[in-house]
Parts: sequence; C-alpha cells; structure tokens
Amino acid sequence: MKDSYVGGVPEDVISTYSGYMEGWYRLMQFIACLWMSFLSDKVGRKFVSMMELCVHLCSSLALGLCTTYEAAFCVRLVNGLFAGSTPVNKSLMRELTDDTNISSLYGYFALGVGLGNSLGPFMAGLSKPAENIGGIFDCEFFRTYPYFLPLALHSLMCFIVLILVWYCLPSTKPKVEKGQSYKSLFSNKLYIYALCIFGILALMQFGFRLLFTLICKSDESFGGMGITSEDKVSLIQGFAGIFVLVLPPLLTPVINMKIGLVNSIAWICVLLGPMYMVVYVCRALSGMWKYAALTIFYGVTNSGIAIFMFYISIIVSNTVTSDILGAANGLSQAFVGMNRFISSNTFGIIYGWSVTSGLSYPLIDASFSYLIIALLSIVDLIIIFLTLDSSVERKKIKPLTEIPLLESSKVN
Repeated sequence: MKDSYVGGVPEDVISTYSGYMEGWYRLMQFIACLWMSFLSDKVGRKFVSMMELCVHLCSSLALGLCTTYEAAFCVRLVNGLFAGSTPVNKSLMRELTDDTNISSLYGYFALGVGLGNSLGPFMAGLSKPAENIGGIFDCEFFRTYPYFLPLALHSLMCFIVLILVWYCLPSTKPKVEKGQSYKSLFSNKLYIYALCIFGILALMQFGFRLLFTLICKSDESFGGMGITSEDKVSLIQGFAGIFVLVLPPLLTPVINMKIGLVNSIAWICVLLGPMYMVVYVCRALSGMWKYAALTIFYGVTNSGIAIFMFYISIIVSNTVTSDILGAANGLSQAFVGMNRFISSNTFGIIYGWSVTSGLSYPLIDASFSYLIIALLSIVDLIIIFLTLDSSVERKKIKPLTEIPLLESSKVN
C-alpha cells in the first residue's frame, strides 16, 4: 500500500490503516485465545500447537506475496484467528512440570521471549533486499515482493519449531474423567482473585510502556525528559532490553524457591511503587547521566513486571485442575488483553490531560500518570494479602475417588 502512492504516503494514512489492521488482528487474537485454549482441553496441547504453527507458516508466506493492503488485511485476519498460543503454551508448561521446576521453565521462557524480541528487528531489516542488500537479491522477484525474505525466514522458523514439537513434545491431552466444569471457573474465588491481580498488572505493564515513550519525548517545561530525537529514545529502550534479557531468566527460579509465589509477587508490588518514582530522579539529571538512569529505570522496572507476570501465570494455573486448565488460561489471557487495550487508551488520555490542563498544582505534569501506576501496585498488594493463600503455591490435583472397602460379611 505504501509503495503504491506516488511521492510518498501521508502520515495520517499510514497510521490510520495500520491501526485498522492492528486493531482487527488483536480482536482476532482475543477470539483465538478462547477457542484454542478450550479446544486444547479436548484434543490436547500438542495438536493445537502444531495446527497454529502450520497456519503461521502459510500465512507468513502469503503475507510476503501480498501486493495490496486488502490482501495483507485478510491474511492478518486469518493469522490473528490462530494466534492464541500463549494460554496453550502456559497450560503445556504447567502440565510438563511440577512445583519444584515450573519457575525454572518460565525463566527459560523469558530468555526465549527476549531472544525473539531481539531477533525480530534484525529480520525486519532484511526487507527490500533488492535495494538494501543487492547481489543475488537484486532481481525482479524481490522488487515485486520486497517483504518476502524476512517473512520467508519466519516461515522457516515456524517449520523448524513444528518439527521439534512433533518429535520432542509429548501429547498432554487431559484424562477423560469427571472433574471441574467450565462453569466452575466463575465460582472459583481463588481463580477470580488471581485474575483481578493479573488484570491490574496488565494495566500497569502497558501503561508504563506507553508513558515511558511519552515522557521521554515531552518537553521539560511539561515535566518531561526533553529528548527530541526518536533514535535516542529507541537506543535507551534497546539497551534497557538487555536487563529484560538477563534478569528474568536468572531471578524467576531463585526468588520463587526462596520465598514462594505469593510472597514473591507481594514483594515485587512493594518494590514497584518506589521504582516508578525513580522517574523524578531521572528528570533531575542531565546529559549521559539522564540517559543511563532512564535505561536502568526502564530495564529494571520491565524486568520486575515480567517476573511478576510469570508468577501470577503460575498461580492462575494452580487454581484449577488439568481438565479445564486450557480454558482457565484462555480466559485469563483474553481478560489481560482487554485490560491492555483499556490501559493504552486510558493512560494516553490521562497523560494528555496532565500536560495540557494548565493546572499548577504539584505533581500535575507529565509524571502524574506514574503516581496512578504506583497506586495500582498498592491495590494489587492489598488484593494479594487479603485473598491468596498457600494453596496456590502448588499444582491443583483432582481428588481421587474413594472406593469403599467390602464388608467382611460379603467377603466371607
């Protein structure tokens, strides 16, 4: 679509149509989290994972061959409708582990996510190889389909993972025996409480990410950092990613084994409040010290939120039995997605109001939204202390059916 415009594409057109595509993709992903997680309870996690990988493999190739916006839009819709792997993967990890090693697996999971986030931008740099790379890529095919190369590499990765899933992962279809029903999720108080904690965490996570970008670019007269260069903000976020790549894999297993899941998320809540306030320290610095402080602030805070997210995911899985584990994780992921959408819109409005309201009260400036996020961490802490108990520390097992002993008279 962009290349079809003569003289370049207006920015409002790019943002509008990109927003349409991303918004519909997220809606399809919301639906996918529900139907794929429910299906995995019936037919098994392995089958659903392989089905999703096959669709991603084909849709990436199809997207690389698209030459119109309409075609790309349709491909993304289909791709989003099968993009519900997160709750299925969480269910699979819970079923393949016990209470002693699940936090270690989530640590490895964090490492994989970090590597993926680093590899993604590199693959995107392979777009338009006829212009940017040349050589064997300087041909008519790559001029007609300039985005085929990175998307073909993505398809290749999907194929490799598909083979690994087929040969390495066991089938984890839950045993067909009477257990909890799906309706029981809505009467399971621990599950509902864990869902509330998860939802508030999602509000904090996406609110923090949005606010960091906004406050970095806002003028110092509004209480912002006054960083006018987009490249400098990207550089800060790039170096902060090193913390996210290293800290969660190292700390996720250790903290849980030392103090347990409930105490771990409680202490993270306690620490997150003061960490959000570091924004005031960063604002008082200048030059390289400001950039270094912002990098540490963004990296360490995101790491803490990531570890919190891993722990609350384990807690959600521990509140239900395996026969409805997929549905529980699917509903939680859909709820979290809804809260992320609310967070991005709400904090954007609050931030805009705080820098344009003209109020001269203390703290009513670009940093005002950070006070709200700190308040949310306190709310999460209160819910943790009032609702969660030691039963969420362990995987929930279905009670065995007790078979009565035969009476002695009948035996004789």
